[in-house]
Amino acid sequence: MNEIQQLFNLKRNEDGTVAVSGRELHKGLKIETPYKQWMNRMIGYGFEENTDYILVTQKSLTNNPRNPYTKQTDHIMTLDMAKEISMIQRSEIGRKIRGYFIKVERQHNQLASAYGINSLDDMNQLIEQLVSDKLDYLISTGKVSNQKLEELNEKFEGEYVTPQDIDAIKFAIKSKAEQILGKAGIQVTIDEFLIGDVYEQALANKKAKEEYRHQLGKVKSKLLVQSKKHLGMKGNAPNNHIKRKDVDLAIQFIKDVRPSAIEI
Repeated sequence: MNEIQQLFNLKRNEDGTVAVSGRELHKGLKIETPYKQWMNRMIGYGFEENTDYILVTQKSLTNNPRNPYTKQTDHIMTLDMAKEISMIQRSEIGRKIRGYFIKVERQHNQLASAYGINSLDDMNQLIEQLVSDKLDYLISTGKVSNQKLEELNEKFEGEYVTPQDIDAIKFAIKSKAEQILGKAGIQVTIDEFLIGDVYEQALANKKAKEEYRHQLGKVKSKLLVQSKKHLGMKGNAPNNHIKRKDVDLAIQFIKDVRPSAIEI
């Protein structure tokens, strides 16, 4: 069962229910048919978009220096859909994977009942609390060494973004936002304010700068939200929840955003 567990990086929907990646299921079931062709055939069994699954498009790294990124579509499906697809395969691995999903579903239902989990936020808060309580216990009983704590800190620091990573993403967003405003003809130039009374010039200049900052802030916010959603996160997720491995993907996505995709 542990081998099967390692095949899946299970996700959670906004309502806290467990979600399964179609591509991970395709790989786990050892399907030789290309993913797109196979999934279209599976959907033909009566599954419906936005009910049984949602489509997610993300950029993936390639080994081609000339084209380092490629777009890849995945189907994020409910556990029920994943169980049924596993059963449809009529294979030994399909039977085992279906059994694993049944176990996951049972554990989820037990947690939801015991802790009142109704959303993804509820689950995240529970996990944070359990981890915190466990660490407090280990520290208080002397069952965890300073070296082990340092290793844990290094692991967490290596998984999530550093302040420098956040600065790099923010710089990319600011540069892109300025480019988008420039394309839209929104900018501040001194020549605009060299006519009329000097006090009027100063006031007009101040108002123009304030309006520009306001528009810049709006565009930056939209770019950040879109970047997080591109990474499979909630748009309002904290910046420090971005994974380090996704920093390059986020920056490349920001660079590739077309000005027409951002409403001003």
